[in-house]
Amino acid sequence: MLEKGLELHTVTGTIEQLEPCPCCGYRTLTTRHEYEICSLCNWEDTVPIDPEKYNPANQSSLNRAKEIFRKMENIMSLGKWARD
Repeated sequence: MLEKGLELHTVTGTIEQLEPCPCCGYRTLTTRHEYEICSLCNWEDTVPIDPEKYNPANQSSLNRAKEIFRKMENIMSLGKWARD
């Protein structure tokens, strides 16, 4: 690496502990049920409700949103996201 002019660096610090999104399952939320929006699937994590019921904040039920995400997951770049 050094012969190509690249230097090696050490990165220190603590890893942010994230919570899994109820829709996509990836660790993208800092807290649960605080109306935070997942930066991966855009699900707004509202208070828990029946996953079959329509969620007005998300304009879908949780189960329907999961189904849609599973179909899209194969074409998404997910390299930096940790999954539960």
